[in-house]
Amino acid sequence: MTDGYVVLDIAYAPKGIETGRTFVFKTGEGFLNVTKDILGTTKYDGIVYPNEMTIRNALVSIGKYLGTKHDEIGMRFNEDLTLDIWIKPAGGDEPAHWMTTRYWFTENDGELILELTDEQCDAFCEAWTGIPQGPYTPIFIFGLDDRVPLAMFYEMDGGRLSIGIANTQNAAALSMFADGFGRTWPESQAKTELMVARDAMWNAIRDGQQVEIAMTSEPGD
Repeated sequence: MTDGYVVLDIAYAPKGIETGRTFVFKTGEGFLNVTKDILGTTKYDGIVYPNEMTIRNALVSIGKYLGTKHDEIGMRFNEDLTLDIWIKPAGGDEPAHWMTTRYWFTENDGELILELTDEQCDAFCEAWTGIPQGPYTPIFIFGLDDRVPLAMFYEMDGGRLSIGIANTQNAAALSMFADGFGRTWPESQAKTELMVARDAMWNAIRDGQQVEIAMTSEPGD
């Protein structure tokens, strides 16, 4: 058991996600979205920023940046409780298989756990957040013999899948991005967008809010 998560070789029956179908998520401006209202404000360098607008603006810039690296990501949930993931490089002709992980559903509707290896965690960070320099709050909870759980939430609506990293690991992901890929951004942009958004997300979570940021798949066939 670690930080509230128990890793067991059991799983609940699939809940709502169609198995055997590939869900495609396009990068770019609309890649990541806030799915719940985020209340409150954050003061940064003497200026007060509304939390939700600050986070939304940062997500637009992050989506555009990631779109320079990847055109899309595809996910296929299999009946044997494995998840195949593809990435199509920016400007590439075909998606390439990226990794296969294990997954299982929790007893709570709309929640699932991915189980990654240490190597897959490194690949995740290299592709989507960059590797921070110096100390940072990791997205993942290590220490389980190369079985690393990642808590996620999901929702199906009209054949489209919205899925994202659960609190507070999504805030850790934004922090890692700010200290990873964000270091390559112009200083003024990184400061006014990423740093403020990072503080805004942590502040909202500390206030007891459930901050949800998700990517939503393209319409199905």
